[in-house]
Amino acid sequence: MIFDSAYGRGDYDYLYKNYLGSGHDRLARAVQEEGRTNPTSQAIDLCAGTGAMTEVLVRLRIPQVIAVDKSAAMLDKVRHKIQPYEYLFSQVSCWTLDLDKPGAFDAIRRALPEGKVGLITCRQGIGYLRRSTLLRIPRLLTPGGVFMCNSFIEPSNLRPWWHRHKGGIHEAGVYVGKRVFHFQFRWPRFDFTHFKWHDLEGDIAPEWLKEGFAVAISRHKHTLIATVRRIQ
Repeated sequence: MIFDSAYGRGDYDYLYKNYLGSGHDRLARAVQEEGRTNPTSQAIDLCAGTGAMTEVLVRLRIPQVIAVDKSAAMLDKVRHKIQPYEYLFSQVSCWTLDLDKPGAFDAIRRALPEGKVGLITCRQGIGYLRRSTLLRIPRLLTPGGVFMCNSFIEPSNLRPWWHRHKGGIHEAGVYVGKRVFHFQFRWPRFDFTHFKWHDLEGDIAPEWLKEGFAVAISRHKHTLIATVRRIQ
């Protein structure tokens, strides 16, 4: 992300309210079901942003929850979203870390008690990560552990678009190959971001399968939810 973006300022929730519900809350429900069915002592929320999915993990009363994001300004919002009584059940850590940089995964492994984790989430962030980074994420899992993420479905018609949403939000976008340049405006804030469409079904999932992970992908309107489980 470049310029004075909402991401860099940490006020992502202000501009992106229209994306914080709808298809993306289905990932929260899927994570809740997984967490209740297969409890774990440790979970990581990658590309945590201001902590929407971190909140879900804490409310599952997972003893140790780690929020990872490369923006310190975003992570500053995470702790304020968690109710004081919830800290009685979960220890919450915030790590400022760029997952695409060399050594990032080694740093995570060194910080984990056993170098592995039972549940990893990534909500609405995989387009900002490199393909090679996505392929490495499930390797952090313990046997039986799960990585759950969601992404937009690539539209068949890649024409530029403009929308006006409720609350005075104006949005525009243009495609250059697989890369999306996205503009969003809500007085007095302006944001510009760019991300890449990753073909989860045709490109990423087969690579996870080759490495021995079980992969299930479901479609919900404009979003995909991927569940990647480590078999052994």
